[in-house]
Amino acid sequence: MADDPTAEIGYADAMTATPVAVTDELVAELDARLGHDGLIELTYLIALENLRGRSNSALGIVDQGFSASCAAVTPQVEQPHRPGRLSQQRQLSRKRRQSQERRQSQERAPAAG
Repeated sequence: MADDPTAEIGYADAMTATPVAVTDELVAELDARLGHDGLIELTYLIALENLRGRSNSALGIVDQGFSASCAAVTPQVEQPHRPGRLSQQRQLSRKRRQSQERRQSQERAPAAG
């Protein structure tokens, strides 16, 4: 990755947007900076992490708080405004977690009889 990761982060945002928003200009810029092999590797890693994140979200798997203790500083990148999207995802994750907790407590409860 180059010293200024702005293009790479923009590429990740564009790749993972719905619908995909990757432009020919962005691909050309990254190809010139990273080379063809570097662009392929970056694309693969972004796609892999997007798959992992979407799979975890679909299954209701949430973070375990490990990143809270990390001291890494991430660059601030302006995100496109997507009204309600994050709160919808949080509500869905919360509902799945609550459902899972109910099932677990029902399984632990002694059978009445």
